[in-house]
Amino acid sequence: KIDQSIIEKYRDCFMIFYAGHIDILRGINTIIEALPLLRESVPGLKFVFAGQYTAKYYDPLKYIEQLGVSDMTEYLGWKPLQLIPSYIAASKVCIHVPPSISLEVNNSVATKIYQYLLMQKPVIVGQAKMMRELVENYRIGLCIKESDPHDLAEKIKLLYNNPGLLLEFSENAGKIASKYTWEETSRPL
Repeated sequence: KIDQSIIEKYRDCFMIFYAGHIDILRGINTIIEALPLLRESVPGLKFVFAGQYTAKYYDPLKYIEQLGVSDMTEYLGWKPLQLIPSYIAASKVCIHVPPSISLEVNNSVATKIYQYLLMQKPVIVGQAKMMRELVENYRIGLCIKESDPHDLAEKIKLLYNNPGLLLEFSENAGKIASKYTWEETSRPL
């Protein structure tokens, strides 16, 4: 179910969306650091993110303020799962760029990636092995150099300037989305 008011709210934005736990180990700082590099080249860019964080350990809102990109971001806080598809649908690109510093990150694909696929959205990921392979093998988005805001900024500019590439990635995501649902992946079990 898609809430059309959410789609309308972001209609004129080039919205990049992230949903999930918010901390430095999810690459949120890399996304925030890329924003000042994009201010002039991607008009209407908005990084919208939903989830919870503990300011005691990492405060992205303070970092956003320090970098002067408050106008380019919107923190939604925690949102119920049934609203997440509306935000995904409103986005142009979805993102998950955690540093690939652990076995867990390298040997799994985050659930959010599958949610993005189901909504036929292009994704940007980092160098985490399985997520990078999924994105590259099926041409559903782009990968950035590990924790590199400059590379991320270049990839966002590439997508912004190439709507045909965004469409290709969206179509490719739609082609494989049903392959990665519980109903399909649980069959061998």
